[in-house]
Amino acid sequence: MIDALQLDEAQGLTEAAARSWMEARGWTFEAAKDGGTPWPSKGTKHLHSWQWNPSLFLKEVALIEGLSLQALLREMNPRMRKGKPSFAARMTHLQRGGKWLCAYVKMGSWDENKPYLHELWTSPDGELHNTNTGDEHKLSDAELDEYEVWPCDGRGNKLRWPEVDGVPL
Repeated sequence: MIDALQLDEAQGLTEAAARSWMEARGWTFEAAKDGGTPWPSKGTKHLHSWQWNPSLFLKEVALIEGLSLQALLREMNPRMRKGKPSFAARMTHLQRGGKWLCAYVKMGSWDENKPYLHELWTSPDGELHNTNTGDEHKLSDAELDEYEVWPCDGRGNKLRWPEVDGVPL
């Protein structure tokens, strides 16, 4: 049995993000009769438990939504962070190739169905460069505020965010 927490797509997922995603898709959180934790439901379907333990409830949500566990997690937790990654994250990721998937988000141009995506790369000094300009353009902090980024491999597959002892850098 797959443990949802072991999947890369679960890294950084919060209860608030899961609940927001569920509410946006028609889930309701009715107060428990005993005053305990609200009980999530969608139409006539109810979860057997609602504890903030993704291993317990995500499989049920995926089944009700008709999605695989990974597809559900990709929607709930798109894994893109706005702005410049920390120097420690950039240098740690440089050891894995240093490529970053990025989405341009300035002026509301981000559309999750049609994102403007491209790749950044980390130079040995830890700076990020835009591969689309062809001139090895180093991006300033102000420019990076207009992007959402996530580490990827050389083929553009998302990797786990760089961590030390389980804590994202």
